[in-house]
Amino acid sequence: MPKTCPKCQKVIKDLSSHLARIHKLKPDLTPLESMDNSGSNQAQKAETLHIQKPARKAQKVVYHCVDCGAEFEGKLDACPNCGINFNWEGIYHA
Repeated sequence: MPKTCPKCQKVIKDLSSHLARIHKLKPDLTPLESMDNSGSNQAQKAETLHIQKPARKAQKVVYHCVDCGAEFEGKLDACPNCGINFNWEGIYHA
């Protein structure tokens, strides 16, 4: 299918090789159909896609009683299973 050269207005069968040979232009990655007859690229709007990271789920911290081995969440003053009092001083999370 013949195309019109945007530089010299000649009707050419192979426009990309014509542009390279006659006008010494490197092949453009933009489609030639987007060029008007004056040789300037028409403004093309690009849609920007914003990707958001998924919200972090709060990780549950599970503690174990050193006396009976019961599991519990949060820093309690005493074990809900055996009733031993906890000393939280000196405990830290890595």
